[in-house]
Amino acid sequence: MHRTVLTAALLLATTTAFANQSVTLSPVISTLTPTTRVATVNIANDTGCAAAFQFSVSRWTQKDGKDVDTPTTAVRAVPALITIPSGATQIVRVARMAPPNTTSEEAYRLDIQQQGSCPTKQGDGPTLKIRYHLEAPIFYRNPTWKPDLHAVWANGGLKLRNDGKATADVYGVTAGNQAWVARAIHIQPGSAVDVVPKKGAATKPTVIDVRTGPKVTAHLTVE
Repeated sequence: MHRTVLTAALLLATTTAFANQSVTLSPVISTLTPTTRVATVNIANDTGCAAAFQFSVSRWTQKDGKDVDTPTTAVRAVPALITIPSGATQIVRVARMAPPNTTSEEAYRLDIQQQGSCPTKQGDGPTLKIRYHLEAPIFYRNPTWKPDLHAVWANGGLKLRNDGKATADVYGVTAGNQAWVARAIHIQPGSAVDVVPKKGAATKPTVIDVRTGPKVTAHLTVE
């Protein structure tokens, strides 16, 4: 199964979510040590109605720069299904069942799906039904491991390659005054992801700025 994931949580809805009705989770990214057995994620239901949510975990890898999700029993979500009252917060435990892997990073995704819809209304507009679907990345890795990003120009396009041991979080890429990426992306160790301009044709830049955190920018020479 192939999916695109945002750096925080991917929110899918049947229509635009309104400010006073939402489902939120924290933390949006869980970075754990290989020996962590149990972690917690808080799911807050502010949809305006009691809603049932299903929780599952998939193994997350990248192949040819594309995300791939596969079923797994190495990590599980507990509970797997529960109804959360409106205005309440539910703790979901992420339990590692497999032995620790101390040699390389492992990435998973916690999948949260609302079962059934809650009606919502914006002002005097029509009543709509919204169903929420969120995903949260989970990383098991040594805290000392870091990403190592390289910018590569190949076949008329720009790629970001990660030669490090930890997944790189990329929030934006710019070359001069041109924005080069329209969405947040993750780049796993050993993977290379295409970075495309927001609009218009592109020529090879000499240097790009890669935003890897709220206040962190890396300056990369394009190879």
